[in-house]
Amino acid sequence: MKLTLGPLAYHWPNERKRDFYARIADEAPIDTVYLGEVICSKRAPFVEEILPEIIERLQQAGKTVVISTLAEVVLDRERQATRELVSDLALDVEINNVAGLAQRGRNAHRVGPFLNAYNEASIAWLAGQGATHVCLPTELPGKSIAIAAP
Repeated sequence: MKLTLGPLAYHWPNERKRDFYARIADEAPIDTVYLGEVICSKRAPFVEEILPEIIERLQQAGKTVVISTLAEVVLDRERQATRELVSDLALDVEINNVAGLAQRGRNAHRVGPFLNAYNEASIAWLAGQGATHVCLPTELPGKSIAIAAP
């Protein structure tokens, strides 16, 4: 079994984020850590400022780091930021909005919780677009999960 930590949904001060992720790196039995701003693009510059040091600390601790995209992409600057993020094939990226799918092409990516995948046909289509992981909706019943993700 592997443990995964999703991106922070809260706008914490940078020092608190640094401390939090340092503890995750040093103390938590977590295998994969998702980072990045998924809620509000206005908060992204604050996260981006400290992201390199957090990524390095987590990777040195043996954690897999995945960069998450915004859940809602509306503005031109949000589209540009998403385009830049998903077109960097060196990054392991979680796409949370359909705007990122076309930019990533059929290259490997993960599908986050904000991009709905409710059935096996949707999951198969996403896999055909390069998805290697899919975060299923929390409200999906166990029987549906068994069919959708055998």
